[in-house]
Amino acid sequence: MNAAFSREEVLFYEILTEIFSLETSMLERIVSEPTGETLAVALKALKASPADALSILMLLKPAVGLDVATFDSMARFYKALPAEECRSLIVSARHAPLTSPEVYRNVDNTRRDFGRRIARPLNREAKG
Repeated sequence: MNAAFSREEVLFYEILTEIFSLETSMLERIVSEPTGETLAVALKALKASPADALSILMLLKPAVGLDVATFDSMARFYKALPAEECRSLIVSARHAPLTSPEVYRNVDNTRRDFGRRIARPLNREAKG
């Protein structure tokens, strides 16, 4: 937040990328979107206060602060966002499975007791 307040946009977006391990497509969307809605979602995921979030939005997305109606609309939008859902939206791409779901369905999910053998070893003489 300090980077945004210091008007260091590049540093702000670098830190945001580090925090969420953002993919390039998500970062580009946050940066290029003029309305600031995706940035608002990221700020809500960080649990930024409404005052801090709206200040950052006005600094990084000037269109938000140029019109009173737009600012009020963004304030209502931000307050209505659920933080946990925002976090899952921002980081969802990171946790996508590496293979298709069909592969996971074919896995044998039967649980075996830890440390127990299924069958006795062959050709072993009893120690004694």
